[in-house]
Amino acid sequence: MNRGKYRYHPEKFDTDDPVLQKEWEDLKDVLCDNEYMTRYKIMIGQPINLKTIWNIWSTPSTDLSNIWSHFIAGIFFIVRGCFFPGRFLALHLITAYTYITSSMYHTFRNYNRKLYDIMLNFDVSGIAIQIFSYDFVDTIAFFHNRRNDLMYIYIAVFSVLAILIIGSVPIILKRKLYTLRTVSFSICALTCFPLFVHGIKIYGWNSKSKRMLILRIITIALEGVGIFFRASKLPERCAQGGVFQWCFHSHFWFHLAASVGSFVGCLSTEAMR
Repeated sequence: MNRGKYRYHPEKFDTDDPVLQKEWEDLKDVLCDNEYMTRYKIMIGQPINLKTIWNIWSTPSTDLSNIWSHFIAGIFFIVRGCFFPGRFLALHLITAYTYITSSMYHTFRNYNRKLYDIMLNFDVSGIAIQIFSYDFVDTIAFFHNRRNDLMYIYIAVFSVLAILIIGSVPIILKRKLYTLRTVSFSICALTCFPLFVHGIKIYGWNSKSKRMLILRIITIALEGVGIFFRASKLPERCAQGGVFQWCFHSHFWFHLAASVGSFVGCLSTEAMR
């Protein structure tokens, strides 16, 4: 391991307890997944309770910005969703669910691999549900009481795709097919455009449909910005030895872009109200 990159990075977990050592071996490949990040917090062997969780949430470490950025985003979407009825409230709650489970998987990756895996599956599945929730809301906006037959067809197609994608999440994560995850989710995000083309032909090209299309393009662009930061590791690569290695690192900017993208995505669905 390159010691120049890993000033605070855990190279090993010192213990004579074989059980704890096994837990560390299971955990370190998900905790130490970025060779440029620093100040990882190791909590192997600590009890699973609120005190330990608060310890992780209140101590400066590389996951602190990950945890709080997504938790705050989750609370934001819950509060904002309370001002909307029906399907718009459901969309906000689904979005909040995704961000809160993300904050929890970043919590548990510090000390419990089993709970980390569970929360990661919830988080990634939630992202897929969120993507298809946009499609469902858009389908209703375009076709409800205009072409109910098309509405049911699109809902059926999106339901089948959602089941296939969500069902594949545990396999993708278990086999660490992260590129496949990114590609498949990106393709799913683009499913809105055939719907838009068809829907606008029936609904018409006006200020509402125009605003919806523009906001959805911005949503997808922001997700692309987030993926770029996560893949490039640019902040911590270019600013080693400072706050960009343990707080404002690439994963934080990935989270920020995703949060803003989700907000714009909600705005895009509301454009047709």
